[in-house]
Amino acid sequence: MGLGLTQEQIATFRVKFDELDADGSGYITADELGALAAAISTDDDVADVDELMAEADVDDDGQISFFEFCKIMSEAQADNYRLIWEVYRYATGGSGLLTEKALGKLMSKAGRAKYAKSSGSSIGMIDEANLRTLHGVNPLYTQQVAASADRSARKKLISVLESEERKELSLEAFARALGHEGTIDELSDLSGSGSGSDTVSDNAPKSRKRRGGPKRRAGQRAGGVPTIAAHEFFLGKTYDIEFQPALTVKELHKAVAKAAAEPVANVRLFHNGFELEAKDGTTCGELGMEANETQVHVLYHPRTNKLSWGDAVGADGELDLDVIFKHFEHEGAISDSFAKKLVKKATRHFQAQPTMIEVAGPITVVGDIHGQFFDLRNIFEAGGALGDRKYLFLGDYVDRGYFSTETVLFLLAAVLRYPDKVFMLRGNHESASQAAKASGSGSEITRKLSQKMLDSLINMYQSMSPCALLESTPGSGHKFFCCHGGIAKAFPKVSKLATFDRTPEDERIAKGKLKEIMWNDPAPDHDFSDDDEAHPRARTQSGASTSSKRDWAKSKRGRNIYTFSLAATKAFLARNNIRGIIRGHQQKPGYSVSKPGPFGIPAVITVFSAPNYVDQSLAMGGVAKFDKGNKLSLKEYTWSFHPVYHNGAHLTKPFEKNYVMEAFLVYLSHFHPKILKTVSLVHLRSTIEARKFIAVMRARGHDVTLADLQEATSDWDYLKANLLEVLSHSKSPSVRAFRRDKLKRKTGSNWAKGFDHLAYSILAEAQNEVEEITYDV
Repeated sequence: MGLGLTQEQIATFRVKFDELDADGSGYITADELGALAAAISTDDDVADVDELMAEADVDDDGQISFFEFCKIMSEAQADNYRLIWEVYRYATGGSGLLTEKALGKLMSKAGRAKYAKSSGSSIGMIDEANLRTLHGVNPLYTQQVAASADRSARKKLISVLESEERKELSLEAFARALGHEGTIDELSDLSGSGSGSDTVSDNAPKSRKRRGGPKRRAGQRAGGVPTIAAHEFFLGKTYDIEFQPALTVKELHKAVAKAAAEPVANVRLFHNGFELEAKDGTTCGELGMEANETQVHVLYHPRTNKLSWGDAVGADGELDLDVIFKHFEHEGAISDSFAKKLVKKATRHFQAQPTMIEVAGPITVVGDIHGQFFDLRNIFEAGGALGDRKYLFLGDYVDRGYFSTETVLFLLAAVLRYPDKVFMLRGNHESASQAAKASGSGSEITRKLSQKMLDSLINMYQSMSPCALLESTPGSGHKFFCCHGGIAKAFPKVSKLATFDRTPEDERIAKGKLKEIMWNDPAPDHDFSDDDEAHPRARTQSGASTSSKRDWAKSKRGRNIYTFSLAATKAFLARNNIRGIIRGHQQKPGYSVSKPGPFGIPAVITVFSAPNYVDQSLAMGGVAKFDKGNKLSLKEYTWSFHPVYHNGAHLTKPFEKNYVMEAFLVYLSHFHPKILKTVSLVHLRSTIEARKFIAVMRARGHDVTLADLQEATSDWDYLKANLLEVLSHSKSPSVRAFRRDKLKRKTGSNWAKGFDHLAYSILAEAQNEVEEITYDV
């Protein structure tokens, strides 16, 4: 190609080029480039497109060929490699390899005093980089092992390394760990080149006035009273507040608190991207607010009162789910006695159920939720009002999200309120082993409730049924097997499950025969390939087959877990006269359907109900609805923004509210209203906009750092996001000039970082276009 690219670079660029070339023309047009501009928007979108196009379109024909794309990407990578090289040289003093001690100083300069060190049975940053570069170990696997409690697994992985490989890093290992895919070369010293003109661009675009976010025109109250709109940022409700320019910020807080029926001390107001001080006597007119034009965002401090059982019981003596839900939405806690009573009653309820419960439509089936409490409202909007509609939940209520406690407790309350309409199955994450993991809910529940309540919840999990037999319409005989994972070798007939005893210890701790039902997955042969003529809506009949040992393969998930073939699925369905399997367990864009089974409808339907999973996937969530007339529809819904907390791995503030990140989200929603739906929170933490936000906050007198936004990232991701911060400590004027130029440039550097975002936004766009599918079952 004449650009000196490696085959790996060309292959990577081809994938990214094809993602952007939406119409498959072989060229990237300005319209197609808009997706990248939206993902990295630093100013207005049209101008960003023009800049990106001008940077890459060498022959000035208004479109970008694959050659031009490779050229700009290789230049962007080379520019980023210069940054990595300068940081490595700064850390090593210009000679030798990067030692553990030098890496520690580097991380400290980047603002992260504590990091994973390579020593003993602990897998550190140096281990991770050398395992990848010298031994070809996938860094994701390394991170999984490093986070596990299995000391023997860590030691086994570490044994691959030589002793010296645990002490120092080469430039190549350092660069690869930071995501560089190109060649590894020695570069000329910036400080020796005087002005550093070989890297400092004179063509950086001039900054332009930033556009503000869209202004919502508020309505007027009866009699033409002027108002402004106060919009709850996380909860979605909007209040019209009577407005006069002389209204002070303090009075505005009181007015919003009255409208929302919340204590004024709990109300936080944001205008033009930044928080208004509640005690401020400044008038709204002085801040530029105008009637019928202004929107203020409303956020809340967590409620301080603990909800009691008496508070949650209505006049009819039943639990008031609206009261509980609103209390959790406002981040309130419940009393220990309430939690204890709720779990105790739910445990008795689950113990009375058979191993395989039987339910009938109309009913909505919900997959994994994973602690994403603030998406429950979307689930109930898509699936039907709770209380009016039956619900079957397939498990995995906890882990990964910030709100496992609230999610599982609210669903337990729903089960007790509507025991004949709400059903909960056990998923693989409803276990002690999963709760104890770094991403598990154990530390969250212990902090919000107590260790004793965590033990009670785990005991309750062990009493839950793992599967259900669902009849689409009462008396139709059209039945579906529902579970979290999949079918199991030990249960070729569902009649055996109906009477199976799940009380022995092995079954309770998910090491017995029922484990497979919570853990197994369908094999890849269930999926449609590009060569298949059949469509997910196809009604072609497929004959029943018999299952054999070849239809069960060991799963990478762990011991005594399997994948089952399409033949095994068909045999199970035909033998039991069951039309299909409805399950969760695997991350999907809402739902996925397999090839048809014996009854001409998908043999397996996977439902994943946690949209924008762990704030990264940007995918929709999905539910399966069984309605009258044996109709099955698969519906999708988008995600909700939610309050942000430090994760459980935070060194000093685990599960404390992250006010800085919340303020950053409001800032972004004002200045870049599209970006929160196109770029994941994990990526937004490391954008140029994050640095701008921190700089403005510090200028306003707030003692905040970039670490307040980025504590959730891995050590290497954190360092990658803060390389420029490291160079601010350099004594070389040329190196500091290079750093300043990198911060200013908006084109070449955007090509490098933009595609990291684009991979998510393009995927999300494709996933979110999936239409609702309806089957006659």
